[in-house]
Amino acid sequence: MSTYGIYDEDLFEDDQIRQAQNKYNRNISVTQDQANYASSLLQQYPDLSPSVVVGLSKLGYDLSNPKVQEIVLKDYFVKEEANNNLKQSLWDRTKETIKTPFRYAFAGMQGIWEAGLPRLVRYTEARQQGQSHEEARKNSRSELGAYLFKEGLSAELGTGILPSATDVEETDEFKNMILNGVDPEKARQYVINNVLKDNIYVQSRKRAEQNIQFVGERAEKFRQAGLDPTVTIGRFLFKPFDKIVEPGTEAYNIITGSLDLLAQFFGDPTAIATLGASKIRKTKGVFSSIDKVKGFEQAGLINGVRKSLLGPTTQQYLSSQSGIKFKKFLWDNADNPNEIISRSKESLNNFDFLNKLQKDKLANPGSFEEVGNKIITDLLDEKTLIEVTRGYLPKKINQGNTLTKAMQRSFERTYGSRIVTSDKNDAVVQLNRFINLATDDVEKKKDFMQQAVSALDDKDSVTAVNNLLVNTLENQMKTELTKVLKPKVGTKRGDKTQQWINESTKVFASYTDEAKNVDDVMGIYAMDSSGNTLPINEFLKKQYGVTADILARPALATQLAKEVYLPDPKNIIKAAKVLDGKLGKVGQQVIANNSKQSISRFLDNYYSNVWKPLVLLRPAWTTRVILEEQLRLITSGVNTAINSPLSFVASMFTPSKSFKYPTIGLMGSFENNAAMTNALTSQLGSLRANSRKWGKTTNWEFLTKGVSPDWGKNAFRNVMQHYFDPVSKRLAKIQLIDNTQEYNKALRAFKSEVFDKKSALNKQIQDITASKSHPFNGAGLDKNITDEFVDYINATLASTTGGVVEAAENVRAINWIKTRGDQRLLDLVGSEDAKFLKKEFDNLTDVDKAKYWAGDLDSETYNRISKTLAGNQKKVIGNFINEFGDVLPSKVRGEISITNGIQKKYDAALDTLFNGLMSLPTNELSRAPAFKSFYWESVAKNAQFAEPKVLAKIIKQADEAGIANGPKNLRKFYKEITSAKGNVDGINDIKIFDEIASADALTKTKNLLYDISTKSRIGNATRTIFPFGEAYIEIFSTWARLISQEFGRPIRRVQQVIESGRKPNPVFDETGQKGFFYKNPRNGEEVFGMPFEGLIQKWMFKDLEEGGVNVNLPVYLSSVNIAASVIPGFGPVIQIPAGFLNSMGSQLFEEEGFLETLVFGDFGPPTVKSLSDLRRAAIPTPSWLKKLGTAFFQETDEAERLFANTTIDVYKAMLYSGLANDSSPEAAEISLEQAGKYARNIMVIRGISQLIGPSGAGTPEFELTDQNGKLYLFEQLADEYRNIKTSTGGDDSEATQIFINRYGLDPIGLVTSKSVSIRKRPMTVDGANWARKNKDLEEKFNNTFFYLAPPDESEFSYSAYLDALLDGDLQPRSPDEWLRAKNKLLGSIEYENFLRKNELHNRSDKVAQNAKSNKQKEIASKYFGYGRPIPESTRKASNEEIIDELYTWLDPITYELDESVAKYNVAKAWAIYAKERDRIKRKSVELGFKEMSWTTTKALLPYRTHLRKTADKLFLRYPEFEALYRDILEIELREEYQDIALMESMNE
Repeated sequence: MSTYGIYDEDLFEDDQIRQAQNKYNRNISVTQDQANYASSLLQQYPDLSPSVVVGLSKLGYDLSNPKVQEIVLKDYFVKEEANNNLKQSLWDRTKETIKTPFRYAFAGMQGIWEAGLPRLVRYTEARQQGQSHEEARKNSRSELGAYLFKEGLSAELGTGILPSATDVEETDEFKNMILNGVDPEKARQYVINNVLKDNIYVQSRKRAEQNIQFVGERAEKFRQAGLDPTVTIGRFLFKPFDKIVEPGTEAYNIITGSLDLLAQFFGDPTAIATLGASKIRKTKGVFSSIDKVKGFEQAGLINGVRKSLLGPTTQQYLSSQSGIKFKKFLWDNADNPNEIISRSKESLNNFDFLNKLQKDKLANPGSFEEVGNKIITDLLDEKTLIEVTRGYLPKKINQGNTLTKAMQRSFERTYGSRIVTSDKNDAVVQLNRFINLATDDVEKKKDFMQQAVSALDDKDSVTAVNNLLVNTLENQMKTELTKVLKPKVGTKRGDKTQQWINESTKVFASYTDEAKNVDDVMGIYAMDSSGNTLPINEFLKKQYGVTADILARPALATQLAKEVYLPDPKNIIKAAKVLDGKLGKVGQQVIANNSKQSISRFLDNYYSNVWKPLVLLRPAWTTRVILEEQLRLITSGVNTAINSPLSFVASMFTPSKSFKYPTIGLMGSFENNAAMTNALTSQLGSLRANSRKWGKTTNWEFLTKGVSPDWGKNAFRNVMQHYFDPVSKRLAKIQLIDNTQEYNKALRAFKSEVFDKKSALNKQIQDITASKSHPFNGAGLDKNITDEFVDYINATLASTTGGVVEAAENVRAINWIKTRGDQRLLDLVGSEDAKFLKKEFDNLTDVDKAKYWAGDLDSETYNRISKTLAGNQKKVIGNFINEFGDVLPSKVRGEISITNGIQKKYDAALDTLFNGLMSLPTNELSRAPAFKSFYWESVAKNAQFAEPKVLAKIIKQADEAGIANGPKNLRKFYKEITSAKGNVDGINDIKIFDEIASADALTKTKNLLYDISTKSRIGNATRTIFPFGEAYIEIFSTWARLISQEFGRPIRRVQQVIESGRKPNPVFDETGQKGFFYKNPRNGEEVFGMPFEGLIQKWMFKDLEEGGVNVNLPVYLSSVNIAASVIPGFGPVIQIPAGFLNSMGSQLFEEEGFLETLVFGDFGPPTVKSLSDLRRAAIPTPSWLKKLGTAFFQETDEAERLFANTTIDVYKAMLYSGLANDSSPEAAEISLEQAGKYARNIMVIRGISQLIGPSGAGTPEFELTDQNGKLYLFEQLADEYRNIKTSTGGDDSEATQIFINRYGLDPIGLVTSKSVSIRKRPMTVDGANWARKNKDLEEKFNNTFFYLAPPDESEFSYSAYLDALLDGDLQPRSPDEWLRAKNKLLGSIEYENFLRKNELHNRSDKVAQNAKSNKQKEIASKYFGYGRPIPESTRKASNEEIIDELYTWLDPITYELDESVAKYNVAKAWAIYAKERDRIKRKSVELGFKEMSWTTTKALLPYRTHLRKTADKLFLRYPEFEALYRDILEIELREEYQDIALMESMNE
């Protein structure tokens, strides 16, 4: 059956997106024939306040008088505001309370700026135009500051954090006026004039821009370009040149706009003041040399001024009250390194100083007053104090209260995965962090750190630290855990508990294995030629009491361990909780339960291997992080191309100027600087590697030739270990001696040389065997042990190089060698320049190897060589095996990765991606420049303390580094270095300056940039809940510190950039209507144009642009910030279960409520109703990949809907630009195909922009030019049509005509819905929350419960919209279905206009029927699809079925409402209406007609009229009833649209 009515289809976008707003009543005017004025007024305005009714009655205004409407509206808004205040949630009020002072502060800073340079420029221009001083002074004011002072915090400054104009259409007053039938234009004007307070920010801008403007020819040129002749700093300064570059041209706009921005940055009083304060604070925070103090005094500055600008000298500080307190703190805690390190927040971590301090305290017991003051004063000479504090005044060290201690403990850093004992300063900090996590016992901490300092001072520090940790963990903590938990070995639970205890207390040095039994622990290369362990022979056991059975300690210098691996901090923290006694027995067992550990491991692996790579791995991550890091660098004074663009460009053309940071420091190349290496390896690129495994990532095993693929590279590695070992190299040459006597003679001579205490080899032997646990401890000091150890090395060498070695306990090692090593291999080991290693430099010509290995090459050259070397090394190993494979041992001990197969390849691939996307770029662009800048800053700061000769060396190194020609900050450091005087009693070792600068640069770099090498206690504990919690803590703490240090200047800079970018400028918008930043009219959010947006428009959408349609791709400003939320986002562990609860209808998560915002952020809850939903939520497809996939493959319902919607939007654009032709199905198909191509381009652009850009994807927004040449977004025009339609009482014909008259555009294409409603559902925030709380109503009244929802004016809910799509309540239309719907609507409105014009409503005579039929045929030929139903995949309930369901709301006999709906006004109104409707049905039968004839028969027209009047009266009493009436009940009163006979004839 064909249909022609407007009301039989959902054709309007507002039926899906703004349906809740349509429920408001447009108050129907009552006639003037009522009994009296008061009752007339109350009937028209039933909610009017009694006082207003009395007042108007006395005044006697005619009800049609506009003054009456104005008074009524004011009364309405007073009450509405009170209601809104009551309804406003605590969360909303809190947000507004937070925003207000920020708005005021930002406006205040802008007021200070406007009163400075901008006003001076306006004043000067006015004077040049001939205004008097008083006139110019008055007219040049913006008055913003005065307004703010007068209004205070109540000043109208908009609704955001930054001051801005208030959006009229977002006000409740505007919305309510539209719903009350007021024309949108009149409503806007009314709200502006009567509701909104004067926005002082907007007023001041208007005053600044309009009071004084350019005049004459210059002004005319601006106006011709579509610009206001506003006076700005840039335009004023460029006046002498505007005849060369004319106003309004792109070049002019770029130049003057840049001048405006530079003026704001460098002339802003707020920024200048905060910069000065920041510099003074930094200067006062460092020590000054006596020469600098004298220089100030010689300049005539009084002492007070000097003290306010300079820090004290070291001696002044030590003799001051602060210095005495500092010395007392050091002495009181001299034997407690834990207290010194922890309470100084790890700033006092100089190991040598802590060690000396501890020794002095132990040797000199007594109080600070008795002995300590003198000892500390003597110890802290200028050199030591500068070295210990790195030149900074020690900060005040407070004891702290219980709350601050608890907070500090929560944010305590965990230790790293290993301790490198050669870096004693870092090692002592790591050990301190370890013990802080392991126990709260103050005495245990003190005792441990005393031993730690002593262990690091030990000759064999690795073994000493290892033994200390073993004793603490395996001997003490393990024993205590076993006592507390009492695991029952042999039971499943007991074995799991014991396993956890073992894992939690495991510690090992890098040369030992993770073996269960000591018998399996072997020295890495201590094997005979058969693969047997080299034993400790009876000679050593009997003569020296050695108890070890095998050599499980290093034999070669290249095997010396420098690292000690620690257990996972998570286990240490849990173990500490078990032992603190506060958990109770049940809690102790729960925390040690292994099933929980398994879940934790699974989640850690899931996050690190699956979820985070999917979320992070895209170039956009790199861009975003690096941009944020660059802002940090700028704030900290490090010059980059962003804050020094002119210097950067100049360096490209001026050989003497370089923008690169130096490659060398005081002691040579930075590549050799351990601190810089540390700084470069703690970035986000190592995120996965650090999280994958604590301790070792490899195992040492027997590898057999022909069986293990790793045999060859480990056989090569074993030989290379001997090649680089000085003792082995000499022994290889001795083994090459054929004559046995000569061989023995040479070996004896070599042993004597090794035993010579003056030889380098003796020192090497002593270092290798220094550990007391080493079986050969004493080698180098005892001749017999020395000789035996050399024989062990000789035997190992022979075995490694293909000889025959048979080891036995009862035989001395000298007799183990049966056949010496292969001559070729021995030649290689003994050579100084092995031929195989030469091949490492294949394809690398003119390479200085010495400089390469020393790291003395620039980064670019160094990286290029390293990349080639990596490939060459694989060839080297292959060639080595080809030549020596036949003589190498068939079994070797080697290192293999713990992960193998697919997992190994997956890990390697992910590591490569993380390294390429983050490690390399951030090291090159952020970390290296930061470290080098901070390094030379430290050198410059402390150069004043150098002895003259050392100062000369520092200056020489600075010259070689080229910092005098580097970026601005380095040039400043160079000037500071060269202006230093030097001190004859100063520091006389340049290494000390290098160590201070390196330590300072490392600390500052780690504090400034992302450091994921360690975690905080709270971050570690919440890692599965907040996957990026650690990053959020780092971001907020870092920026809080930077903002505090700079007195808020970074915030002001952000405001300046946004304020400058907001100003309309043809550079960003050819029409001059928008700036770079502008508010999206759809939602009021701040957006900016996607980079290269103009090029994309001209390249891809040129035809649309020529037709008057712009395709914009704005990006939301909020999407740029990775710290957009105050609370870090929850991970899938929380979001997926919460999403499931939400999908099941839980009332916990109200739409846009506090809990939903807290858990799901700005993106809404995921839908989790099935296993496939669970998979999509747990293993999310990256958004950029979805968009690229949608462009080419629409395999899911979501992808099909998104692509169809984009195609429809493009088709609209084509339609309005004259590119689309839908006069026939064939022509429309061609146009839709072209729209599909455009849509594919848009999806590709969005996907690529999200892949590589630092923000969210550009969202396509189409702009249309109206008859007045003004640009509007499609959504703006659609909203305006809806407003007009609402104000006309839902009359589409009238609304369409008003719209066309106002804008010169047909609105139907803009408002035709892209989906059809199968069952109406609330789609506003408040409506969705109501529906969630009333699931029982939805189940009971599936087709009609929508109408029970209370009217609201809240925002559209995208979540509710998606839910409706997923549940089948809303069905998306294909582009072809949309096109037919659009044509049907066009035809319906044309038909309605025809009926009105010819007064054919309610006429069904033959003439009228013929006229109607002919018109419908004409329209059907004009708009294909008109007159025929649009095929839908899901059948929607008919109007009759919906009315039948309405009758289930009540008892059909008594009309008493069902108790579930009795409280709703719409139900009360329906009960009254239904009673009248049923009465008319009975009357119809009584008159001889069918029961439903009253809906169509002309003779029964009065009955239909009666029902219309009944509805009008009900609207006054129950406004909520109107939506139900308009959507459902009114349809059966419009017989002219649903003449059955007419429809059937047309169908034939």
